[in-house]
Amino acid sequence: LVLALVTLASTLRLPMYPHIEPDETHHLIVARNVAMHGVYGSGMPVIGFRPFDDYDSVGPTVLLPVAASILCLGNPFHAGRLAMAVFYLALTAIAFIFLAQTVSANTAAFGAAFMLLAPGSLYLARTLYGEAPALMYLLAALIVWGRALNSARPLMLCIFAGALFGCALVTKYFLVLAAWPALGMWLFDYLTHRRIRVVHALLPAGVALCVLGSWGAVTSIFGPHGSETAEGHLAMYQHNLLFGLDPLRDTLGWLAQHWIAAVLFLCLGLVSASQMAMFTAYNPAWLFIALFGLFNTSANHPRYLWYSLAIGAMFAGVVCANGFRMMKVVPSSGRWIGFALSALMIMLVLWDSFPRFRAMLTADEMHDEQELVYTLTHDYAGKKIATTFYPVERIANVFAELPLTRVSAKDKWTDFDVIVLDQTSQSNLIAPWVPVKSIGRYAIIEPAKGQR
Repeated sequence: LVLALVTLASTLRLPMYPHIEPDETHHLIVARNVAMHGVYGSGMPVIGFRPFDDYDSVGPTVLLPVAASILCLGNPFHAGRLAMAVFYLALTAIAFIFLAQTVSANTAAFGAAFMLLAPGSLYLARTLYGEAPALMYLLAALIVWGRALNSARPLMLCIFAGALFGCALVTKYFLVLAAWPALGMWLFDYLTHRRIRVVHALLPAGVALCVLGSWGAVTSIFGPHGSETAEGHLAMYQHNLLFGLDPLRDTLGWLAQHWIAAVLFLCLGLVSASQMAMFTAYNPAWLFIALFGLFNTSANHPRYLWYSLAIGAMFAGVVCANGFRMMKVVPSSGRWIGFALSALMIMLVLWDSFPRFRAMLTADEMHDEQELVYTLTHDYAGKKIATTFYPVERIANVFAELPLTRVSAKDKWTDFDVIVLDQTSQSNLIAPWVPVKSIGRYAIIEPAKGQR
């Protein structure tokens, strides 16, 4: 039932919701080029390719399956988003398995279902980003690693776990920050239970770094940018390697707008998971993922904070299910307390999630982009087209492989037949030109028709 609901939520009206953003278009372009042109890079045949583009922050562990989907289904936009829905469905199933190793199947189902109700989950289930697949690989690695802890012959399991950890790192380099929660887990284990042996720690870490290093070597050798790729990603994420109050202050403003998720998922979910993992029934894998969620609450970007929200939601679902379970195990005088609190939790979470699901069912956030591409390819076929708004350049590429030139206000617009502007953020550029057509937020100008 949970998988069926997740499938519906992640696939209904995919071409219409949500709005496509520049990062997603870039990832789709790379996957499309792999499928249709055999090139792992951005660009298109008319203007040339940029192999192993250092802008791309999603690894081949996602883009190659997406490319396979495009190869089979054809349309890069539809096929790419459908592949991501499959990734999120796999994440839900793996989250269930991860929880079901410790709690009952019904409780695990609650936890897996709650993940979809975390802010950002519905969006990431329907768009081409690396966060959901990275968490999927991470949880799968922890499942295998947990079995290695309980095995008399852990060697192969540790190697397999390390390979999955490596896939998570290649998917999103950001997950290198998991080294800090791993250190905290090892320190707690060393001071208490001492279940983690040298082979459990060093072998998976070594294999994971080999996987990451191999992909880094490929991009450095075959990409035109050499070591700049690694340096670029280090510059992108280095602020998260530091401790301080600035990231936390930035996060608090966003969480104030999502206080239900902050209280139920970050506070109740993560804190209860840490308590259960350390003191109720010691579970190193649970402790690691809980510490990982707590550590990422200082993320500077809401999309990276999603890791904490999704993990916290997963454990909040466990707490909610345990509240309902009190009906069977607690004396009659107190059994209704847990039931009432769990029912209240569900109502709050559904109320918080309702706007997102309503938009998914009713909003058409892709109408302007699709009509713009149709207009450019049909009404202005063969014309010289430029744009002042770089997302339009990528949209035209991914939907039609239509080359657009990016221009600024200082360039000579009369050298082009058509100029596309964004009326929302670039209204100051329209005057003294007269748009010949407006499509939602986009204005089309034909410089040859002159100015006011």
